[in-house]
Amino acid sequence: MYDFKVKLETITPVHISSGNRYFFYLVKNGSRLNEDDVLSKFIEEKNIIEKIYHQNLRIKELTQVFDEELIDFIKKRNDLEVMYKIESYPTNLEPNKTVEEIFKSNGIPIIPGSTLKGLFLTSWIFDKLKKAQGIEKNKIKKFLKNSYKIFRSPTFPNKLREKINIPNFVVSDCLPDSENSYKIKIKFVRIGTRKLAIEVLDEFVGTFSVGVNNDIDKNELKKELKDACSTFFSNYCKKIEKIASEGIAQDLNKIKENLKENEVLVLIGRYCGFYSKTLYSILKELNVCKMKNVREPRSIRLITSDDEQKVIPGLTKLTFL
Repeated sequence: MYDFKVKLETITPVHISSGNRYFFYLVKNGSRLNEDDVLSKFIEEKNIIEKIYHQNLRIKELTQVFDEELIDFIKKRNDLEVMYKIESYPTNLEPNKTVEEIFKSNGIPIIPGSTLKGLFLTSWIFDKLKKAQGIEKNKIKKFLKNSYKIFRSPTFPNKLREKINIPNFVVSDCLPDSENSYKIKIKFVRIGTRKLAIEVLDEFVGTFSVGVNNDIDKNELKKELKDACSTFFSNYCKKIEKIASEGIAQDLNKIKENLKENEVLVLIGRYCGFYSKTLYSILKELNVCKMKNVREPRSIRLITSDDEQKVIPGLTKLTFL
Protein backbone atom coordinates (compact mmCIF):
# COMPACT_ATOMS: atom_id res chain seq x y z
CA MET A 1 0.00 0.00 0.00
CA TYR A 2 2.76 2.46 0.91
CA ASP A 3 4.82 3.79 -1.98
CA PHE A 4 7.48 6.06 -0.53
CA LYS A 5 8.96 6.95 2.83
CA VAL A 6 9.73 10.27 4.49
CA LYS A 7 12.31 10.78 7.23
CA LEU A 8 11.41 13.28 9.96
CA GLU A 9 13.96 15.03 12.19
CA THR A 10 13.11 17.66 14.79
CA ILE A 11 15.26 20.79 14.85
CA THR A 12 13.49 22.42 17.79
CA PRO A 13 11.23 20.70 20.38
CA VAL A 14 7.86 19.45 19.10
CA HIS A 15 4.67 19.09 21.14
CA ILE A 16 1.96 16.83 19.67
CA SER A 17 -0.71 16.93 22.36
CA SER A 18 -2.45 13.80 23.64
CA GLY A 19 -5.07 15.97 25.32
CA ASN A 20 -4.03 14.65 28.75
CA ARG A 21 -2.37 16.40 31.68
CA TYR A 22 -0.75 15.07 34.83
CA PHE A 23 0.67 16.52 38.03
CA PHE A 24 4.44 16.90 38.05
CA TYR A 25 4.70 14.89 41.29
CA LEU A 26 4.09 11.82 39.09
CA VAL A 27 7.65 12.29 37.80
CA LYS A 28 10.16 10.61 40.12
CA ASN A 29 13.90 10.20 39.54
CA GLY A 30 13.52 11.14 35.88
CA SER A 31 10.67 8.71 35.19
CA ARG A 32 6.95 9.23 34.62
CA LEU A 33 4.99 6.97 36.95
CA ASN A 34 1.84 5.05 36.06
CA GLU A 35 -0.95 7.06 37.68
CA ASP A 36 -3.33 4.09 37.99
CA ASP A 37 -0.65 2.02 39.71
CA VAL A 38 0.20 4.89 42.08
CA LEU A 39 -3.43 5.46 43.04
CA SER A 40 -4.28 1.78 43.52
CA LYS A 41 -1.29 1.26 45.84
CA PHE A 42 -2.07 4.50 47.64
CA ILE A 43 -5.67 3.35 48.24
CA GLU A 44 -4.44 -0.03 49.46
CA GLU A 45 -1.91 1.46 51.89
CA LYS A 46 -4.23 4.11 53.28
CA ASN A 47 -7.24 1.78 53.37
CA ILE A 48 -9.48 4.54 52.06
CA ILE A 49 -11.73 2.49 49.77
CA GLU A 50 -14.72 3.10 52.07
CA LYS A 51 -14.16 6.84 51.93
CA ILE A 52 -14.16 6.71 48.12
CA TYR A 53 -17.55 4.98 48.10
CA HIS A 54 -19.08 7.18 50.79
CA GLN A 55 -17.99 10.43 49.14
CA ASN A 56 -18.78 9.10 45.65
CA LEU A 57 -15.25 9.95 44.51
CA ARG A 58 -13.72 8.79 41.27
CA ILE A 59 -10.20 7.38 41.42
CA LYS A 60 -8.75 10.30 39.43
CA GLU A 61 -10.19 12.77 41.94
CA LEU A 62 -7.84 11.45 44.60
CA THR A 63 -5.10 13.59 43.10
CA GLN A 64 -7.13 16.64 44.10
CA VAL A 65 -8.39 15.37 47.48
CA PHE A 66 -5.22 13.90 48.98
CA ASP A 67 -2.47 15.97 47.35
CA GLU A 68 0.06 16.21 50.20
CA GLU A 69 -0.41 12.64 51.36
CA LEU A 70 -0.05 11.38 47.82
CA ILE A 71 3.19 13.31 47.29
CA ASP A 72 4.68 11.87 50.50
CA PHE A 73 3.52 8.39 49.49
CA ILE A 74 5.26 8.66 46.10
CA LYS A 75 8.48 9.86 47.71
CA LYS A 76 8.79 6.88 50.05
CA ARG A 77 7.61 4.04 47.78
CA ASN A 78 10.15 2.42 45.46
CA ASP A 79 7.87 -0.17 43.85
CA LEU A 80 5.81 2.17 41.65
CA GLU A 81 5.41 1.29 37.99
CA VAL A 82 7.35 3.42 35.49
CA MET A 83 5.78 4.32 32.14
CA TYR A 84 8.64 6.12 30.36
CA LYS A 85 11.75 8.20 30.96
CA ILE A 86 11.84 12.00 31.20
CA GLU A 87 15.30 13.18 30.11
CA SER A 88 15.13 16.60 31.76
CA TYR A 89 12.74 19.11 33.29
CA PRO A 90 12.87 22.63 34.78
CA THR A 91 14.34 22.64 38.26
CA ASN A 92 11.77 25.20 39.43
CA LEU A 93 8.75 23.10 38.42
CA GLU A 94 6.58 22.57 41.51
CA PRO A 95 4.98 19.17 42.34
CA ASN A 96 1.39 20.40 42.01
CA LYS A 97 1.89 22.00 38.59
CA THR A 98 0.26 20.22 35.67
CA VAL A 99 2.19 19.04 32.61
CA GLU A 100 0.63 18.69 29.14
CA GLU A 101 1.40 15.24 27.78
CA ILE A 102 2.55 14.39 24.25
CA PHE A 103 0.92 11.72 22.08
CA LYS A 104 2.21 8.19 22.66
CA SER A 105 1.38 4.59 21.86
CA ASN A 106 2.31 2.04 24.54
CA GLY A 107 4.63 4.60 26.09
CA ILE A 108 6.44 5.26 22.80
CA PRO A 109 6.03 8.77 21.35
CA ILE A 110 4.67 8.93 17.81
CA ILE A 111 3.61 11.67 15.43
CA PRO A 112 0.13 10.70 14.17
CA GLY A 113 -0.41 10.27 10.44
CA SER A 114 -3.37 12.64 10.71
CA THR A 115 -1.01 15.44 11.80
CA LEU A 116 1.31 14.80 8.86
CA LYS A 117 -1.50 14.46 6.32
CA GLY A 118 -2.99 17.72 7.61
CA LEU A 119 0.38 19.40 7.00
CA PHE A 120 0.52 18.03 3.45
CA LEU A 121 -3.06 18.98 2.61
CA THR A 122 -2.78 22.51 3.99
CA SER A 123 0.48 23.04 2.10
CA TRP A 124 -0.90 21.53 -1.11
CA ILE A 125 -4.07 23.64 -1.13
CA PHE A 126 -2.14 26.77 -0.19
CA ASP A 127 0.28 26.15 -3.06
CA LYS A 128 -2.64 25.86 -5.51
CA LEU A 129 -4.28 29.01 -4.14
CA LYS A 130 -0.98 30.88 -4.29
CA LYS A 131 -0.59 30.01 -7.96
CA ALA A 132 -4.19 31.11 -8.59
CA GLN A 133 -3.77 34.38 -6.69
CA GLY A 134 -3.49 36.45 -9.85
CA ILE A 135 -6.85 35.38 -11.26
CA GLU A 136 -10.38 36.44 -10.36
CA LYS A 137 -11.85 35.55 -7.00
CA ASN A 138 -14.73 33.59 -8.57
CA LYS A 139 -12.19 31.34 -10.30
CA ILE A 140 -10.56 30.59 -6.94
CA LYS A 141 -13.99 29.67 -5.58
CA LYS A 142 -14.52 27.44 -8.60
CA PHE A 143 -11.20 25.76 -7.90
CA LEU A 144 -12.26 25.13 -4.31
CA LYS A 145 -15.59 23.69 -5.44
CA ASN A 146 -13.76 21.12 -7.52
CA SER A 147 -11.11 20.28 -4.96
CA TYR A 148 -10.57 18.17 -1.86
CA LYS A 149 -13.16 17.77 0.90
CA ILE A 150 -11.63 20.28 3.31
CA PHE A 151 -11.69 19.86 7.07
CA ARG A 152 -15.03 19.16 8.73
CA SER A 153 -14.68 21.90 11.32
CA PRO A 154 -18.08 23.36 12.31
CA THR A 155 -16.68 26.87 11.77
CA PHE A 156 -15.58 26.16 8.22
CA PRO A 157 -17.95 27.45 5.49
CA ASN A 158 -20.22 24.79 4.06
CA LYS A 159 -19.35 25.79 0.51
CA LEU A 160 -15.75 24.70 1.14
CA ARG A 161 -16.76 21.18 2.14
CA GLU A 162 -17.18 20.08 -1.44
CA LYS A 163 -15.28 17.30 -3.15
CA ILE A 164 -12.47 18.52 -5.33
CA ASN A 165 -9.84 16.92 -7.47
CA ILE A 166 -6.81 16.16 -5.30
CA PRO A 167 -4.79 12.92 -5.35
CA ASN A 168 -6.04 10.51 -2.72
CA PHE A 169 -3.23 9.39 -0.43
CA VAL A 170 -2.75 7.93 3.04
CA VAL A 171 -0.05 8.70 5.61
CA SER A 172 1.17 6.35 8.33
CA ASP A 173 2.09 7.33 11.87
CA CYS A 174 5.70 8.43 12.29
CA LEU A 175 7.52 6.07 14.64
CA PRO A 176 10.97 6.70 16.13
CA ASP A 177 13.70 4.81 14.28
CA SER A 178 14.94 3.29 17.56
CA GLU A 179 14.60 3.66 21.32
CA ASN A 180 17.64 5.94 21.20
CA SER A 181 16.31 8.24 18.47
CA TYR A 182 14.19 10.45 20.71
CA LYS A 183 14.16 12.16 24.08
CA ILE A 184 11.11 13.25 26.06
CA LYS A 185 11.67 16.42 28.05
CA ILE A 186 9.52 18.85 30.01
CA LYS A 187 9.90 22.50 29.06
CA PHE A 188 8.08 25.76 29.58
CA VAL A 189 6.20 27.39 26.71
CA ARG A 190 5.32 31.07 26.96
CA ILE A 191 1.96 32.32 25.67
CA GLY A 192 1.82 36.02 26.32
CA THR A 193 2.34 36.38 30.06
CA ARG A 194 1.47 32.73 30.79
CA LYS A 195 4.04 29.98 31.21
CA LEU A 196 2.88 26.37 30.74
CA ALA A 197 4.75 23.13 31.42
CA ILE A 198 4.62 20.75 28.46
CA GLU A 199 6.22 17.50 27.38
CA VAL A 200 8.16 17.81 24.14
CA LEU A 201 9.87 15.52 21.68
CA ASP A 202 13.53 16.47 21.57
CA GLU A 203 16.05 15.16 19.05
CA PHE A 204 13.37 12.94 17.50
CA VAL A 205 14.27 10.98 14.36
CA GLY A 206 11.59 8.82 12.76
CA THR A 207 10.18 7.57 9.49
CA PHE A 208 6.68 7.48 8.04
CA SER A 209 5.18 6.24 4.78
CA VAL A 210 2.87 7.70 2.14
CA GLY A 211 0.62 5.51 0.01
CA VAL A 212 -1.24 6.41 -3.18
CA ASN A 213 -3.72 4.80 -5.56
CA ASN A 214 -2.35 2.78 -8.47
CA ASP A 215 -3.51 5.38 -11.00
CA ILE A 216 -1.35 8.11 -9.41
CA ASP A 217 2.29 8.71 -10.28
CA LYS A 218 4.00 8.40 -6.90
CA ASN A 219 7.09 10.34 -7.98
CA GLU A 220 4.93 13.20 -9.22
CA LEU A 221 2.96 13.28 -5.96
CA LYS A 222 6.19 13.17 -3.94
CA LYS A 223 7.50 16.21 -5.84
CA GLU A 224 4.17 18.07 -5.47
CA LEU A 225 4.06 17.53 -1.72
CA LYS A 226 7.71 18.48 -1.23
CA ASP A 227 7.37 21.66 -3.30
CA ALA A 228 4.08 22.58 -1.59
CA CYS A 229 5.64 22.23 1.88
CA SER A 230 8.56 24.40 0.79
CA THR A 231 6.25 27.10 -0.63
CA PHE A 232 4.03 27.07 2.45
CA PHE A 233 6.97 27.38 4.85
CA SER A 234 8.70 30.12 2.83
CA ASN A 235 5.61 32.30 2.48
CA TYR A 236 4.11 32.03 5.95
CA CYS A 237 7.02 31.48 8.29
CA LYS A 238 9.15 34.53 7.56
CA LYS A 239 8.90 35.77 11.15
CA ILE A 240 11.11 32.86 12.17
CA GLU A 241 14.01 34.33 10.23
CA LYS A 242 13.76 37.63 12.13
CA ILE A 243 13.73 35.85 15.48
CA ALA A 244 16.58 33.60 14.38
CA SER A 245 18.62 36.65 13.43
CA GLU A 246 18.14 37.96 16.98
CA GLY A 247 19.73 34.82 18.36
CA ILE A 248 16.56 33.34 19.85
CA ALA A 249 16.45 30.37 17.47
CA GLN A 250 18.99 28.45 15.46
CA ASP A 251 20.43 30.16 12.41
CA LEU A 252 17.90 29.31 9.71
CA ASN A 253 20.13 30.53 6.92
CA LYS A 254 22.76 27.92 7.81
CA ILE A 255 20.09 25.23 8.04
CA LYS A 256 18.70 26.23 4.65
CA GLU A 257 22.15 26.28 3.06
CA ASN A 258 22.70 22.68 4.13
CA LEU A 259 19.33 21.44 2.85
CA LYS A 260 19.55 18.86 0.07
CA GLU A 261 17.22 18.79 -2.92
CA ASN A 262 14.93 16.22 -1.30
CA GLU A 263 14.71 18.05 2.08
CA VAL A 264 12.27 20.71 3.29
CA LEU A 265 11.58 22.58 6.53
CA VAL A 266 8.11 22.52 8.10
CA LEU A 267 6.41 23.44 11.36
CA ILE A 268 4.35 20.80 13.15
CA GLY A 269 2.60 20.39 16.47
CA ARG A 270 0.94 22.65 18.95
CA TYR A 271 2.21 26.12 19.90
CA CYS A 272 3.73 26.89 16.50
CA GLY A 273 0.45 28.33 15.18
CA PHE A 274 1.71 31.91 15.25
CA TYR A 275 3.83 31.06 12.21
CA SER A 276 2.07 28.19 10.44
CA LYS A 277 -0.97 29.87 8.94
CA THR A 278 -4.00 27.66 8.41
CA LEU A 279 -6.40 27.52 5.50
CA TYR A 280 -8.72 29.77 7.47
CA SER A 281 -6.32 32.70 7.40
CA ILE A 282 -5.11 31.92 3.88
CA LEU A 283 -8.62 32.18 2.47
CA LYS A 284 -9.28 35.27 4.55
CA GLU A 285 -6.15 37.02 3.28
CA LEU A 286 -6.97 36.12 -0.31
CA ASN A 287 -10.42 37.61 0.33
CA VAL A 288 -12.10 34.43 -0.91
CA CYS A 289 -14.60 34.26 1.93
CA LYS A 290 -15.18 35.55 5.44
CA MET A 291 -14.14 33.48 8.42
CA LYS A 292 -16.27 33.50 11.56
CA ASN A 293 -15.37 32.33 15.07
CA VAL A 294 -11.80 31.56 14.07
CA ARG A 295 -9.18 32.44 16.67
CA GLU A 296 -5.64 33.18 15.64
CA PRO A 297 -2.74 33.36 18.11
CA ARG A 298 -1.94 36.93 19.12
CA SER A 299 1.43 36.36 20.73
CA ILE A 300 4.69 34.61 19.87
CA ARG A 301 5.09 31.08 21.23
CA LEU A 302 8.57 30.29 22.50
CA ILE A 303 9.86 27.26 24.38
CA THR A 304 12.51 27.68 27.06
CA SER A 305 15.36 25.23 26.57
CA ASP A 306 17.60 23.72 29.24
CA ASP A 307 20.00 26.67 29.18
CA GLU A 308 17.10 29.17 29.28
CA GLN A 309 17.57 30.03 25.60
CA LYS A 310 14.22 30.56 23.88
CA VAL A 311 13.50 28.56 20.72
CA ILE A 312 10.59 28.35 18.31
CA PRO A 313 8.64 25.09 18.77
CA GLY A 314 7.89 22.63 16.00
CA LEU A 315 10.69 23.35 13.50
CA THR A 316 11.24 20.06 11.66
CA LYS A 317 13.08 18.73 8.61
CA LEU A 318 11.45 16.27 6.20
CA THR A 319 13.54 14.15 3.84
CA PHE A 320 11.63 12.54 0.96
CA LEU A 321 13.30 9.16 0.39
